[in-house]
Amino acid sequence: MYCCSNLLQSAFSQNHLNILLGYKRTSMVSVYSANLIKEKKKPEMFTRGDERFDIFLKSVFQTTFREEMKKRFFARHDYTMGTNTLTVFVLSKEDLIFLKSITRREKDFDDILTIVQRESNVNWNLIIEEALWQSKHGDGWAILDLEETLKRLKNIIFLKKEYFDRL
Repeated sequence: MYCCSNLLQSAFSQNHLNILLGYKRTSMVSVYSANLIKEKKKPEMFTRGDERFDIFLKSVFQTTFREEMKKRFFARHDYTMGTNTLTVFVLSKEDLIFLKSITRREKDFDDILTIVQRESNVNWNLIIEEALWQSKHGDGWAILDLEETLKRLKNIIFLKKEYFDRL
């Protein structure tokens, strides 16, 4: 999902997530690789008990949230607090699979597996097109990360050889 709002920016600067919802900022060290921790565009991470979520604004590391992704969103949820509104867009299953493939977290691979096992009509060509576009526009790891994820998936589900050939 991706978010757009002045409320979200305010939450980071004024610690509203902690005060209002009980979430606290946490470190990336136990979740992401050292290379991703060094990235300029990294998430804000929050925890409450056993729950954890990461908020990426405008990009996921080197990968940009582009207009095409925004147009493909699955659902929209608006949350209002006073005069501020937080809008959360739930991305398409294809965009979720792609973005989860580039974060390289084990839990994200489990999420990808859940999506592909529940959804029989995943548009793999769209995912590959996104990786190719991102690679041409600044994310040098997009293709390699997706290919690694697809190699792991092909041991569990059927994936056409042509998908690998395109990468």
